[in-house]
Amino acid sequence: MKIKTIFAIAVTALCLGAYFSGRAYQHSRLPVAKSLVSTTAAEGFNTSANFGDFVYQHIATIPFANLYETLRRRACAGANRVAARD
Repeated sequence: MKIKTIFAIAVTALCLGAYFSGRAYQHSRLPVAKSLVSTTAAEGFNTSANFGDFVYQHIATIPFANLYETLRRRACAGANRVAARD
C-alpha cells in the first residue's frame, strides 16, 4: 500500500514537472514565433475560374459506357503491372 502511494506521488510529480517545463519552453519560443508572422495582409487571388467545375463538366460530357470501360481497363492494367513486379 505504501509503495503504491509513493509510486502515485512520483508519477504525479513527473507529470506536473513535464507540464510546467513544456509550458516554460513554449513561452520561451513564443516571441520567435510571433516575429515570423507577417503583419501585412496577403494578396488576394482570382477564384473566378473554378478548376473543379471544369473537370466535372468535362467528365459529365463523356458517355458512361466509355468512362466505365476506360476505368476498368486502367484497373486491370494496374493489377497486371503489380503482378508483373511480384
